[in-house]
Amino acid sequence: VNAANVLLLPPPPDTAPRHTLVHPNHMNAVAFTPDGRRLLTTCTDKRVRVWDAATGQLFTSYDWNVAATTAVAVAPDGLTAAVAG
Repeated sequence: VNAANVLLLPPPPDTAPRHTLVHPNHMNAVAFTPDGRRLLTTCTDKRVRVWDAATGQLFTSYDWNVAATTAVAVAPDGLTAAVAG
């Protein structure tokens, strides 16, 4: 990914982004929760952000102290996430 922002796009044929998820540094990875309601992003600022996928609003963020985060995955139960850095 390696971009500072994530654009949430609508289904075709619409082309305008619905939301822009802004990050202070390069964003490295994205993962949706299994229910599609939340979106997790990782950033080189060492934070994992959790966003509301419907509104694009930041729900919460975590510093899991793993250096610059480069990967994220969410378990099928939606209650557990793994982050690499």
